Formats: sequence, C-alpha cells, structure tokens
Amino acid sequence: MRKPSVRVAWTGAISLGVTAVGLISGTISRAQTVPFPSSKWNRVLIVSGGPNAQYNQYAIESNARYVASLTSKAKWRQILFADGKPTSKTISTIVDNPRTRARAIASWIWDLNAPEETTEFKAPTLTPIDGAASPDSITPHVAAFTAAKGGTEPELVYFTGHGSPGSGPGGREDYVNTVYSAWGNDYPMRQLAHSLQASTSSAPLVLVMVQCYGGGFANILFHDGDSSKPIWNHDFCGFFAAIPERMAAGCTSQVNERDYQDFTTHFFAALSGVSRDGRRVTSADYDHSGSVSLDEAYAYAQINDDSIDVPLSTSDAYLRYIFGREPNNEWQKTTFSQLNKDANPQQAAVLSQLSDKLGLTGENRLIAVQKRYDNLPKTSVRRDSADWTLPKGVNEAQFNTSYDRFEKLLNSRYPNVARLRGVARRNALDDATTLLVAKPADLDIVYRAYSLSTASEDTNEVEEARLLRFLRAGRSIILSKRLEKNGTPEQKAVLARLRTSENRSAF
Repeated sequence: MRKPSVRVAWTGAISLGVTAVGLISGTISRAQTVPFPSSKWNRVLIVSGGPNAQYNQYAIESNARYVASLTSKAKWRQILFADGKPTSKTISTIVDNPRTRARAIASWIWDLNAPEETTEFKAPTLTPIDGAASPDSITPHVAAFTAAKGGTEPELVYFTGHGSPGSGPGGREDYVNTVYSAWGNDYPMRQLAHSLQASTSSAPLVLVMVQCYGGGFANILFHDGDSSKPIWNHDFCGFFAAIPERMAAGCTSQVNERDYQDFTTHFFAALSGVSRDGRRVTSADYDHSGSVSLDEAYAYAQINDDSIDVPLSTSDAYLRYIFGREPNNEWQKTTFSQLNKDANPQQAAVLSQLSDKLGLTGENRLIAVQKRYDNLPKTSVRRDSADWTLPKGVNEAQFNTSYDRFEKLLNSRYPNVARLRGVARRNALDDATTLLVAKPADLDIVYRAYSLSTASEDTNEVEEARLLRFLRAGRSIILSKRLEKNGTPEQKAVLARLRTSENRSAF
C-alpha cells in the first residue's frame, strides 16, 4: 500500500496548555439521549476562559457548559467566562469544511508542512454569564461564594482553562504556587487559597481545576496555600487534571465534543452517569454502594481518559507531602497481589483496568511499568514515508485507489511543486484544494486516514500518562499503608478527613 509522509505541524504544548486528543469530525452533535441529572451541589462557582481570545478555545466554553448543565438547580450559582460579555466573539473554533480538509490533503500528498488550522472567533452560547474570568472579577465572586452563613449542603468551585508554573526566585519555575491563566492576567494558587479560606460556611467544599499544572492548587490544603503552615481545618477536597509539573489536555478548538478526551469529560460523566453529549456512560460504582463518589469518578478518569492527563487528588497530594515524592524502595518489593490487597475498590479498579490497557501481567508490575516509563521516547514520534501505516478502520483498497487518484491528479498539474516558493506555492495549493474539493467521495476516504494518523501523533504521550497513573496509584497505596503503620494520630486524622470528603456522592 501507499505510505505517504505525514508531516503535521505540531500543535501540542504551548506555555498555556495542550490540545485535546481527538479526531477532527466537523459537526457538533447536540442530540441528547439522556437528560442531565441535577447535582447535590448547593452553591457553585464556575470560572472558565483563556487569557485572551486566541487561547480561549471552544472546549473551554464546552467544559463550562457541561458543568453548568449539571448544576442548573443550585440555589446559588455564578458563571464567569472570558471577558464577561455574552456578545463578544471571544471563542476560538476550528473551521472544518471541505476546503480546509482538501488543503490539508494536498499538503500531505506533496510532503509539505500541514497548513495552519483555520480558526474563527464566535460569541459564547454559555448562559448566563455573570462576569469576566479575570482576576479583578474572580476575587469578588469568590468572596461572594464564601460569604454564606452556616449550611451543610455541598459546594463546588470549578475552574477550566489554561495554567502555567508560577515565578520563583531567580526566574525559576514554581510548581507550588502555580497559576490559573485568567482573562488578562494570572491568578495564583495562593490568592485562591486566601479567598476560599475566608469562608464562614461549614459546608463541604469541592474544588475541581482543569488546566495545565493545576495540581499546584492542591496546596490549598494548607493555610494560605503554604505547606509550612497548618492544614486548613475545613471539610475540603480537590481534584486536578494534572500534577503540578505536567500539562493537561482539554484546550482544543475542535467542536466535536463526542471526541473529547480530558479530565472534565470523564470525571463529570462518571459522577453524573451522562456524557457531555447526552450518552449514558458505564457506571463507576466500584464499591457497589449504589452511587458514584467523587473518588470513584477520579478513578474512572484515570482509567478512561485517553490523553496526557495525570490527575491528582488532595489525599494523594497529602501523602506525598508527608513522605516525599517516592515511597523509598518499597514499590520494588511490592507484588501486584499485595497492592490489590491493600487497595480500596476504586484503586483496585485503576490497577486492574490500566493493567489491561497497558498489557501488564504478573506480580512485578510496578517494576515493569517503571522500566517501560524509563525507556519511553521523550519526544513525539513523527511519521515519514518509511514507517507510516494505514490506521485501523480504514479500507486499504479504497484508500489506495483514492490516494493514487489524487496523487496522479496533483502531480500531473504541478510536477515540480517542491521547487515552488512563496506566492507560487500558495497558488498551487489553492488550485489543488479546488481540484480535491470537486471529488468529495475520494476526499472523505483520504481525509479519514489522514485525520486518524494525526490524532495518533501523541500516542507515546498518552502511553506515558497511563504509565505514570499506574505508578502513582500503586505508590499511593504503598504510602497510605505506611501512614497507617507509622503516621502520627494527627496525620492519620487528616488523611481520614480527606478520604471522607472525597468519598461523597455529588448526585
């Protein structure tokens, strides 16, 4: 079969985040087959948006829309988005139509760099919008959120967007006081900690943050977000899409929500039982209690999120605060059977189902995973004409026929395209685009193979994330057992409180 070169312009890591892993499918499906249930959260604050329109991708608004749909009956709810203006064209979306697809295929056949994705800016459909997702707006809205007197019903604070490390001494990156890249300026972890800890409410508080380096916000466990100070004495827990040192998925301009792979998609689908596009999802009730808890949804996301996310919970963060990053060498001696014995049902599900996804067997799985992780290529694999293979799900005979037809057509029109530069090359691409658009059946076949190929560009990064999730799950079990044996009564009490908070149901 034909083995064309795939030289895709990499759109992954930027200082603000990465694109989600998903196929370019074009149209958005709003057909809802299952009604969205209403959550138990009584007070809800949703903060959503990038630092500017360019980085305020469609998926960020989609995340806010999804969480808003699940919290519509909250007694108090405020939604902050982008610049706060419902008519501003602040959302970046991908233009996906026959011409953009044909231009990509022409570039592919001619072994040129893929064209930059065409984007356009649209006004939000999220409603209502109660203010901007800017620091000047977030601060008073958090203050209003925390001003409730008494009450026992659970509360939710949800942030979605971009994040980055904070700025440490000498310009070093600070993975403790990481920041949310709010509209117009950064909003650091310690500022949110100070605001939330002014609360007069006794209600349980859940913090969910979906952005790169978001795990730094787990330090809200401590007064003023400072681990040298005492633990915040509040019924509080948090879940974060990424550990403090890593980027997260979820900031794509693609509009097909069915293809999204990110923490919001899986965490809230597990909690509610309904996906963001209205499909019923497999139950995450791992302990068979009749409801899905927050930590079961966290486990579900670790298992099913096929992206670069390596999520973090407050209990995991606390264990690593007590014992440091590594559980000594215990992990090298701990068998898989022992891990399962010490695990709770949701941890056991993570170990079992990630084992299946990673093809793991035997008793020494932690050692095997560490070796695989250490030997992973640290850069994404680019395909060239020597190693490109037809993606699964594409008919080989149809692809070869359509690809050959396109290649012959374009090369007969422009036999020396590689020598063209500047305006001449752009004109050739424009002409080639028109030629391919005129053959829609062939375009659909070839574009499907192309899109499946580009979607799998970061397979190694997804593999790396799964390996890290497995390692961290195993080590959390080991650390928890160590705390049970050697921890102080105060440390045990803090972990028990966090686990109780994380074990609540939200629906």
